[in-house]
Amino acid sequence: TLRGRIAAVVAVAVLVLLQGYVPQLVRSWERSDQASGEWQLAARLITERGAAGHLVLVASGLMEMTLVPAYIDDPIFHDYASCRLGRMYLKPRHTRLSLPMLPTSWTPEVRGYYRRAIASACQGNYLPRGMRSPAVHVIWLVAAIDTDLLRDSAAEAEAVLQAVGAIELDRIEGQTLIFVAYVCPDSDRKENFQPGQ
Repeated sequence: TLRGRIAAVVAVAVLVLLQGYVPQLVRSWERSDQASGEWQLAARLITERGAAGHLVLVASGLMEMTLVPAYIDDPIFHDYASCRLGRMYLKPRHTRLSLPMLPTSWTPEVRGYYRRAIASACQGNYLPRGMRSPAVHVIWLVAAIDTDLLRDSAAEAEAVLQAVGAIELDRIEGQTLIFVAYVCPDSDRKENFQPGQ
C-alpha cells in the first residue's frame, strides 16, 4: 500500500537524520553521569570534612541560577536552586546559597549580599540551634564549570571570598565542577582543617 511505502521512506529518513545525533546524545549522557558523580563526591567531601553550620556556595549549572538576583533573600529558593547539593545528598545541616549565573548579575548589591552572608557564616550565625561553633569556619564553593558563564560565576564568587580575606585551603577541579574550601579570615585554628589529597 501507499501508506506502508511512505511510512518506510519516512522511517529510513528519520534514521538517517538521527544517525548523527545518536553519538551526541550518548556523549551528553556520559557527561551527565560524570557530572552527577562529581556532585556526589563534593557532597561526600563536605560531609566528611565539614561541620554543621558551614556555608556552602553553589553554582549548580541549572537555569534557575539566572533567577538568583530576583530571589536573593529567599532561603527556600536558594535551597531549590542548590538542589545538586540538596539535603538528599548532603546530610549535615548546612546553609546553601545559590550563585547567580550571569556575569552581569554580579552587581554591587549582589556582591554585598554574599559578603554579608560570608561574614555571618564566619561569626557562626548559620549554626543549627543548640550546636557548638566548629573550631574552624569554612566556606565551601562548589561550582559547575562546564560553560564559560559558569566559570565566570565561580570566578566572581572566588573574588568575593578573597575580597573578604577568606583563605583558600583546598581545591579540587574535576571535568564539570570545582570544589574549593576557604577558611574564614578570623579563624585562628586553620590547622584543624584537613585538606584533600
